Parts: sequence; C-alpha cells; structure tokens
Amino acid sequence: MGGHMKQARLTIFFTALIILFAFALGWTQSLIDGSECVSYDNVKKRYLISCWSTGQIVAVDTNGYESVVWENPTGSIVSHHIVGNRFFVATDFNPGGVAVIDLDADTLITKFYIPGATQLDGMTSDTSGNLYVVAPNNARIYKINLATYAFSIFSIALAPFTQDLLFDTVLNKIIAVGYSANAPIQYVNIPGGSVTTIVNNPYGFMDGIARDNEGNYYVSCYTEGKIYRYDPAFTNPPTEVSSGHTNPANIGFDPVNNLLLVPNFNGGRVDLVGIHADFKADITHGNIPLTVNFTSRSINHPTVDSWNWDFGDGQTGSGQNVSHTYNAAGLYRVVLDIVTPEGNFQRRRHNYIFALADTITAPDLGVMPGAVVEIPVYARNTAPLKKIVLPFNYYGPVGLFYDSFSTAGCRTDLFGSKTRGYMDNDEGQVSLIFENGWLEPGSGPIVKLYFTVTGSDWGVQSDLTLEGFLGYWPTFTWCTFNYSPYLIEGRVRIPVCGDTNGDEKYDILDIIYLINHKFKGGPAPVLTVTADVNSDGKIDILDILYLINNKFKSGPEPYCTA
Repeated sequence: MGGHMKQARLTIFFTALIILFAFALGWTQSLIDGSECVSYDNVKKRYLISCWSTGQIVAVDTNGYESVVWENPTGSIVSHHIVGNRFFVATDFNPGGVAVIDLDADTLITKFYIPGATQLDGMTSDTSGNLYVVAPNNARIYKINLATYAFSIFSIALAPFTQDLLFDTVLNKIIAVGYSANAPIQYVNIPGGSVTTIVNNPYGFMDGIARDNEGNYYVSCYTEGKIYRYDPAFTNPPTEVSSGHTNPANIGFDPVNNLLLVPNFNGGRVDLVGIHADFKADITHGNIPLTVNFTSRSINHPTVDSWNWDFGDGQTGSGQNVSHTYNAAGLYRVVLDIVTPEGNFQRRRHNYIFALADTITAPDLGVMPGAVVEIPVYARNTAPLKKIVLPFNYYGPVGLFYDSFSTAGCRTDLFGSKTRGYMDNDEGQVSLIFENGWLEPGSGPIVKLYFTVTGSDWGVQSDLTLEGFLGYWPTFTWCTFNYSPYLIEGRVRIPVCGDTNGDEKYDILDIIYLINHKFKGGPAPVLTVTADVNSDGKIDILDILYLINNKFKSGPEPYCTA
C-alpha cells in the first residue's frame, strides 16, 4: 500500500478491532492489530506478524499461542523478512528505519535509519549477502549489506508506489509489485537495478507477492480483497485463488504446510489458504447441536481420487462435500486429506469449529418488601471472552428499583471497563457492558446486581429476563465474532403470607405443618416472617388459631410484616 494512504489508515484504524487468525489457528489472546505482513519461522515453527497499529511483531505458534517478539518504541511496523536467524523489520517513516532482531533469543541486535527514505516497506534478499527494501513513496530500492549493514540506493526506475519485493533465485532477479491502478509486475535486474515490465496486472493495487514450492507466484489485490496466481513464467493470465479478504496486505508463504499467509489489514484476521487442498464451512460457530456443511476444493490438481475428513470430535467422513453435526460444546480442528495422482495433500484448520453451549443464568430468589437485595447473574462460556453485553429486565409487582452493580468476587472483576450502558427503573431495564479484559472458559457469577424492593404485596413475583432492548442484546464476544448464549430466565418473589411449609402457597397444609411444629417437634417454618400471620413478632398457638379462623370461620387474611 502506498505510504501516503497508509499514514491515513493509521489514524483511522488505530483503535481497530483486535484480530484472530481467521479461526485457522484460533489462539486465545488478542495481540494482533492491523496485520501488515506475515512470515513463517520454520526454526521455531511459528508465524510472525507485523502489526502496523501497535508497532509490534507478534509470534503465533501452531497451537495458537501468542507472544510479542519485539515492539518498536518509536513508531509503526510495516514489512519484514527472515534471513537465517536474523529478522529484518521495516520501521518508522521519516526517515525509514530497519530493525534487526535475533530470532534465537528474540532480542534486538541493532536498528538503523536510511536518510531520504520516508517509508520502507517490502523486503527480500539475494544469495550474495544482500538485503533489498523498497521505499514506495519515492519508488526506489535500497540495498543493504547483510554483513556490515551498509546501505546504498540500488534502483530508482520502479513504477509508482512499488510495494513489495521477491527475489527469484533461478533468474537472479527481483520481482516487484506496486500499489497503483493497473500496476505492472516488474523485474529488477541484478546487478545494476535496471527495470523491465513483465506484465501489466489488470487488477492493480497490489500489496504483496509470494511464491509457492512449485514456483507459482501469488499477488494480493488490496482493493478487491482477492489473491491471484501467476504461473512461474507469467505466460498465462492470472487466476483467482482466494477471495473474501479485507484489504490483503503483504502476503507470505509457509513452505512446510503449503499455506498462503494472507494478512487482512482492516479485516480483523490473518487467513491461511491451502494451495493444494482447501475447504470451507458454511458456518463456523453456533449452538449445539451444530450442523456444518463442509465444501472442499483441490488446487492445481484436476483429478482427486478421494477426500477423507477428520472432524476433530472423534468422527470421520469421506466425500468431496460433507455434512457433520457437533453434539458437544468445544473448539474443534478439522482435517481434510485428498489423494491425487500427483500425491497426497492435507489441509488442517485448528480451532475452526466452535460448538456452543454457553449460558447466562438469572437466579430464583425470595425477597422481602423494603429490603436491599443482591441478585447474582451467572455465565458459562466455552471459549475465552473479551466482551460481554448483559441486558436485564426486572419489571413487575415486586417493584425492583436498580441501585448498583459489583464484580467483586466475580469472574469479570479483572475487566478493565465495566460500565452501565442503559438504565430505566420505570421500565425495569438495565444493561451492563464488560470489556477490555479476558474471561477464561468456565462457569460462575459474572456480576452482582443490587436492588431495593419497593413492592409491598405478599405472594407476588417479577420475572428476571435477559432479552435485549433498545439495541442492547445479550452478547458474548470471542475475538472476532459475537454470539448469543442460551438464556436461562429467573424470578424474584415476595413469599406468600401464611406459607409455612415453603411450597409458595397458603392452604390447609400450612396449618398442619405449623401444628406439627408446635406440638410434635416437626420442622420449623421455612420462613419465620410468613408464619407470623398475626404480626406480633413471634410464632405460637395464636398464629395457628389465626389461620384456622381464616380458613374455617371466614376470619381475616394472614397479615405479615417484613
């Protein structure tokens, strides 16, 4: 992407959504933001991502665990390139700089600036000990000696806003792509730096270039959200390989797993695209039982003898397109093996399917008129959550009046932001938002709500519901997507005056219960306040006579006071 445009994007997306690796690896942290470039570190078996917005290099291993390899304290990070155990990173803008990191220890070796380079971007290296880095804003390439870090201008004849470079070891040339309308793909000759146009790309606005193990070239079209493939000699028109990306930037290639690595600069993810075998699902998350339809495709292989699936839950299947139902909650990896005349190939997506059985539960509570009550709300979550939206409805004759909430002792207590999004006691509605934190999988209370009971009638109840209102919906957010958990409603009730046995009604059984207690050593009333039916502050024979008089002689109704 051209430097002048990316500086604008930096401001716009500085607070962009935290990113997940497109469910392909599915790690459980949130360090990636503004993914600009991605490479595979074969020594440590991890992916290295340049994060424009945060100025960090984030490493993600094949189990999905994240860590920060290096953070630029003075500005953003753009492209990068691996040479042996050294990791070269394009940083800053005026002037552009290069940081050199030791990948064995993940420590900074040195950092230097190139005067006149207002921004540095794509990098590559030759087989003669030189690193090349392009400056899009002035369309030139700088050559850096890998032994001494001495630099010089190598080429000044590039197309406008040349964005990325790739060294062709067979031709001993650099291939350059650029971010401009119908940008040409160019050869940069070594030595000398002269430039020859290979082909005028009909799609233009290219941000990155990569090459697979068979010598095919891939270019990312930033504006179209697509990846196109060229044959090794650029003799045929490009073919579309992958689409649906959001501003794909400086792409890379994982030669071990045959994966094309596509950072989505503004899309909230990094996509891993299989170049031999690939598949997609019509849905990747939902409540159990979750039925998923998988569609496979083979790339570069017109004939496939068989497709074999492992759905990650102990079940397998066969066929080009299959359907599978997940009956247990969890995160599942899916593996597709294809058998072709050219060989066997595999596509593996870790934590690809998220089968949900998450819940938010409101309790069933008894309360007294005039009391201040604590109502805990519980949640069970299968995957880590970075945000929770909790709307709560409490309208009814109990007369709950919302006072406050607390997360002390709750699972959300470590969230950085805990706010009330909306409150209307007249309508009986309150909405809370918890974010800037991380709720690990588990179950337990997530908040305690405090209400004053304003109702004075005995034997009434109010439902506690969790349905949404006014744009607030019960929502869990796991990295890049939102979903609605199961809602288990509750209630709050003022007990029935005269209910001595706790069955939530007043009848002759309550008289028998109280007689049994007073004269036969039976259990005490479940609630003292509802058994003191004459409100004299004690439970005795007079309460029994009061109830008998009401039931059999049309005496006054039981009268309880809180």
